[in-house]
Amino acid sequence: MHVVSIARGPRTGVDESGSGLFTNTSGFTSALPSGLLTDPGPGGLANALTYGLLNPPDLVTGDLLVQEVAGGPLSDLIRFNPSQSCLGTTGCLVFYSDNLDGADAIADIGFPTALYTNTVTLLEIGFEGGLQGVIYTPTARAHMVHQCMSEHKWFTGMLGIDVGGPPIPAEETRLAFIRRYAQDSAQRLARLAERNAEWWGQDVAFFDTMRSRAWVMVRRIAHTAHHRAEQTTLLRLLGRQVWSVYGPSVDTGGLPANGARTIYPYPSIDRLIVGETRGGEKAVLPGLGPLPSTERPPPS
Repeated sequence: MHVVSIARGPRTGVDESGSGLFTNTSGFTSALPSGLLTDPGPGGLANALTYGLLNPPDLVTGDLLVQEVAGGPLSDLIRFNPSQSCLGTTGCLVFYSDNLDGADAIADIGFPTALYTNTVTLLEIGFEGGLQGVIYTPTARAHMVHQCMSEHKWFTGMLGIDVGGPPIPAEETRLAFIRRYAQDSAQRLARLAERNAEWWGQDVAFFDTMRSRAWVMVRRIAHTAHHRAEQTTLLRLLGRQVWSVYGPSVDTGGLPANGARTIYPYPSIDRLIVGETRGGEKAVLPGLGPLPSTERPPPS
């Protein structure tokens, strides 16, 4: 049996036989509805095992490709169709599995004849004949795709502000993301500055409830800070230095109480883009400093 678990905050687990389970960060669980439907994605097949994802916010279009060995043939393909309506929900997952050794599960119908341009490839874990599957935690690039798409949807759908450009750059490179996000965020800031107090106080749809635009904006800032923390964690796991987010960090000298400074990589967005275009001209970091970076009080 092949099981795919999508792990990022709330957890979604599905298998090739039509069993799926959603668990959120508060411990709430719900079975996911499933059925055999026509996949509307590129090259999609009829009678494909489809799961309703219970109206997930900010679902990103793409294909997750699963291999048993690196460079080998596909064993499974997990497709995300954000705009598809299925089984009483909007936002669907389609599970494809190979049928080279015969069909012993309803997902074993082969693979679509085309793919989305946004793909991620993972290796299967487990052993043949037993429980096999993958656990997918998004990469730094996947986080950035989500951040751009999420902010675009919140601003256009909840705040009524559309800056016109595509939320994701045509070429998904680090520098292209920086330029795209800098341009879009500057235009959004200018639009927000034009709004009056009455506009900010008006209630708008926030998923399945109503909130003021001011409330939505505060929530958006918190949501973006959450993604910033995820990216910072990934940098730490990769052994990279981290410049200031809003104040001193371990790499800028340790603790504020020990004289650590606030050091941003660049003094402005314009300098950021110029510096990164040249290959990187970030401010030099002093490192940890001579004293331990702990906020625990000294032993008495």
